[in-house]
Amino acid sequence: MQILYDNGSRNFWIHGTGALGCLPQKLSIPRKNYSYLDQNGCLKTYNRAAVAFNAALGSLCDQLNVELKNATVVYT
Repeated sequence: MQILYDNGSRNFWIHGTGALGCLPQKLSIPRKNYSYLDQNGCLKTYNRAAVAFNAALGSLCDQLNVELKNATVVYT
């Protein structure tokens, strides 16, 4: 983003990640125990990691809104 900003970009749209624990790639792995699944049948640990990642990304976007003058950073 810094390079884009330095070259004149002023509007940024940053996407968080979705529910990684619901990806077919992750759900297709055979397992002996299904206690890893949430009420929707998705893997809890991957979804918790996605929530933590999105929280950190949202904080970073807030910080960038302060640091990059005349720029708009939108976290979605």
